Amino acid sequence: MKRFLITLIALALVVPTAWAGGLAGVKMDDGDVVEMTLVPGKGTTVVVNGATKGTIEGDDFAEALVNVWVGASPPTDEFKKGVLGG
Repeated sequence: MKRFLITLIALALVVPTAWAGGLAGVKMDDGDVVEMTLVPGKGTTVVVNGATKGTIEGDDFAEALVNVWVGASPPTDEFKKGVLGG
């Protein structure tokens, strides 16, 4: 659990960038679909239910987000295996 908390802290350091990317106030409901696409050198485009909500500039946000799920410190090894399909 300690490894996971450290990774979450790293993600928290880049979350303010998401708000600067125009994502503040995006309301989410059960069943909503969120797509995040990294365009290297540009940023992460966020689409909610088919509508583009904004782009989070730079590569830091996507890197931190992916590392929370499948990096060196996922919540559990089983979670990481499940996300990676193995």
